[in-house]
Amino acid sequence: MDVVGIDGHMIRRNLVTYIPTTPYELTPQMFWSADGTELLVTLPVREIYDMSGPETLSVWRYAIDGGGSIKVALDPPLLDGDYSISPDGNWILYNYFYYPGKTEETITSGLYLGNLRKGGSQLYEPGTLLPTWSPDSKHFIYNGLFLGVVDGPPVYIGAGSFLGWADASHYLYFNKTIVMAKVGGEIINISADIPTMSVQPELFSFILLDNNAANK
Repeated sequence: MDVVGIDGHMIRRNLVTYIPTTPYELTPQMFWSADGTELLVTLPVREIYDMSGPETLSVWRYAIDGGGSIKVALDPPLLDGDYSISPDGNWILYNYFYYPGKTEETITSGLYLGNLRKGGSQLYEPGTLLPTWSPDSKHFIYNGLFLGVVDGPPVYIGAGSFLGWADASHYLYFNKTIVMAKVGGEIINISADIPTMSVQPELFSFILLDNNAANK
């Protein structure tokens, strides 16, 4: 993996090197740190990818200035396909589950929260879907609906379909009406008869819903 500037000049050649998996290539995933000084990369641990179940991935931090790389220790290990790194690059949410012949049966299946700076993981919630991070990387929402936080237990929001984050402290979901809620604060029900963009447009510019879509 090379790092090239927007002007086309080479910044770092061969910053990351790896052996492609066979007979199917499992493409490494790359994520920038918030300040652009590091690259987070997930690489397959085994050279063989047989598609008979999930493969284990390793997580690395690479300094763009050539300062070296650091392997992040996660326990249980990261599996391919179902994980999400926070916008600031400090946290990772991932699902670990038992798959005969590929993963450990003795490890509890569920959602794990990993620290990409210090290493280590903790079971956050058994058997849940992958959450959606808030822009400030402090909260996340997952099925239920539940509001998670990196330094505390989840809070039950209520039934509904999550629509998205408006900003770091406001989120929207649908439960008969469109609901805008503030983390730890007020909840506003918005009638489905009111055009979405007519209510505080600065908070809703990220999503477009017409009345028919809202009623569904």
